[in-house]
Amino acid sequence: MVDAGPPAASLSVLLSLVESRVASRLEAALASAGIGRRQLGALGHLRREPGLSVSELARRAGVTPQSMHATVGQMEREGLLRRAGTGRGRRAGLMVTQNGLRRLTSGLGAVTAVDDDLRGELGAEAYDITVSALLGLMDVSPGE
Repeated sequence: MVDAGPPAASLSVLLSLVESRVASRLEAALASAGIGRRQLGALGHLRREPGLSVSELARRAGVTPQSMHATVGQMEREGLLRRAGTGRGRRAGLMVTQNGLRRLTSGLGAVTAVDDDLRGELGAEAYDITVSALLGLMDVSPGE
């Protein structure tokens, strides 16, 4: 057997490792802000599009409706959102409360802090190039 030396760097492996490390940093920052990633995402979607259903939120988050129902139930108990439009034949849309907006703002501040740390570690130009490249992999335009 011939030793070919170390394997070439693998983008998929590197992205997986980086995701794990950055996710840990982000989770810790969000926990300090009193919010989780799923709550942050749900509140963000509902701020942009008030009245979404639990099923629509689940689809956007890539989770089962049952899982999102649990998240929404917890958020309702915490006063972060409320149901609107309930009644005979009307869809129960979800709305962010003032408490939810405060929690979302706090969570977005935590995201910004982690991003600022990453920008400092990579340098502004490399940070911008990386964001652009990753958005390209996801087939998303900046600002979407």
